[in-house]
Amino acid sequence: MAHRTGQNRQQFGLFATPLDEMIAPDNMVRVVDAFVDAIDLEKLGFMLVRAQKRGAPPYRPALLLKIYIYGYLNRVRSSRRLELECSRNIELMWLTGCQKPSYHTISTFRSIKPHRKALKLVFRLFNQVLDGAGLFGKELVAIDGTKMRAQNSKKNNITEEKIAKRLDYHEARFMEYLDELDRADAAIDRGEEPAVSPDVINKALDEILDTHGKNWRAFWKSCIKPRRKTPRFARFPSSIRMPGR
Repeated sequence: MAHRTGQNRQQFGLFATPLDEMIAPDNMVRVVDAFVDAIDLEKLGFMLVRAQKRGAPPYRPALLLKIYIYGYLNRVRSSRRLELECSRNIELMWLTGCQKPSYHTISTFRSIKPHRKALKLVFRLFNQVLDGAGLFGKELVAIDGTKMRAQNSKKNNITEEKIAKRLDYHEARFMEYLDELDRADAAIDRGEEPAVSPDVINKALDEILDTHGKNWRAFWKSCIKPRRKTPRFARFPSSIRMPGR
């Protein structure tokens, strides 16, 4: 029996495959595309949402924002890498409509002062939308009529003050991601290697995504009744702190 053979690179196909058919219906890139198209970028503070009459036509801010969200989710660490991925990554080709902005265009979009604040707002909104669409796992286990010892600790108890601090922390980490992109671009322009290795950045980013996926604000609203200040626990929300003997 012969081995499998691939398609001849020089052979023309009878029917061209649409780019949309190369992306699975449940691919996360479709969520990014729909999310950015649904928000009001001008209201959030992005510039050049409406193209000016003079000069060369610019790239749409929505396009560059999609590239940044995709790069953040997939741990792409520099503007030059984002430029390269736009030319070879089938998901980014679909997301951008095969447009290929230069690394300078991608970097300049991020460096505009109003855009940094707007990117922070978009990041927060993106997580809220994912939670509202049920894309964060929230498994529920219920036991009726039985008291059981929960595997919990004081570190896992959640209060309203802790939620606010956690959200501020993760938003600050996201801004650090943008700063790291700036430093990586500057180092590459000087012909140097980035000061922080990609492994270190990837590990920190995994921590941000895993922890932020818990969505502490939604957890508080779903587990704490109005006017109730009793702390709840993240691991077992139904457990409560009992007085010791």
